[in-house]
Amino acid sequence: MKKIDYDLKKIELNEKAKLALSKNDVFLDIETTGLSPRNASIYLIGLGFVDRENSTIKVTQYFAETSSDEESMLQSFLEDYEPDDRIITFNGKMFDLPFLRDRIKKYNIKDKIDYENQFDLLQAYRPYRKLFSLGGMRQVMLQELLNLPREDVCNGGELIEVYQHLLQNHMEGLDDLLLHNREDVEGLPSLLNLEEYLNLPERLASLKIMQDEGQKEVLFTGVLNTRLPSCIRYREDGFYLQLTDSRMKGILSLEEVSLRYYYPNPKDYVYLLMEQRIIPKILAESLPKDRYRKAKKDECYQDSKGQAIRVPDSILNYRKKNKTEFQMISSTLPHFYQGIEKEGEYIKFDEVTDQSLRDNMNY
Repeated sequence: MKKIDYDLKKIELNEKAKLALSKNDVFLDIETTGLSPRNASIYLIGLGFVDRENSTIKVTQYFAETSSDEESMLQSFLEDYEPDDRIITFNGKMFDLPFLRDRIKKYNIKDKIDYENQFDLLQAYRPYRKLFSLGGMRQVMLQELLNLPREDVCNGGELIEVYQHLLQNHMEGLDDLLLHNREDVEGLPSLLNLEEYLNLPERLASLKIMQDEGQKEVLFTGVLNTRLPSCIRYREDGFYLQLTDSRMKGILSLEEVSLRYYYPNPKDYVYLLMEQRIIPKILAESLPKDRYRKAKKDECYQDSKGQAIRVPDSILNYRKKNKTEFQMISSTLPHFYQGIEKEGEYIKFDEVTDQSLRDNMNY
């Protein structure tokens, strides 16, 4: 078993990345001889310790020089791991950590890893794949997006053959094998720079909307309260978005639609039996009780017709799955753009309010 310590290396960390890190974070990547821990082994573990204030990382590697070194390699790794450490990986929740747990269990080694205390960068950024306009979500692709250079010439799958060849040829090819793993570990902290793209609407400092009369498009420009690490251009049907540094601009197509808006709090409304419509409960206080009843959830809505924007799910509304959301546009477009909503929500247009409901009802 061979333990290799590398010198400190400078890495790119923006402010969002630094805020996402704590002093107990460690970065982990493993190399294995196959995909299943039942019939494959770990031959290399890379562990990275980051100094977020100085934007540096120190990598340590644990290498099984022979096929019988796996147990001692795992023991050496566990000696350096602290139980309070949060492990940050790329696809580690599904691969690295379960594989590591099973191989440690095989040798009956005391396991002090807290497998719940982890953060998987792949799972965090996978919902943003369409925004990043990538053909896949491999780590090297995200590093290319951030303009982070690499020198390795092999991918993880190719390294299995390199390792088998290495065992038979007295460590020939060791440098290529170690380089790939080390660059994976050194690249993990910089992927946190992608935090700048999370919840983009919440990062808007200002938003300007333009619509020429008669046109079926809305143009928008905005200024972000952050600087993005890379330029992104995204296009889908009816929508174009460009993000550059701290600015955004784009186009949204308008459609003629009929929509139904459901009120979020049905308990705040009552149903008028004779008029067959709902009104806010507070307005029914002066009415005889036999004139109304509690409103049902599926009765608390208002229909609208007019121009609407199809909200791009993959850009502005990450929380919705396989749903199409529209937002209505009024004749006074800026009124319907309320800017940044309260914390925890996204940019959205003005909704039907109790006041508008009251103004449109006669009873």
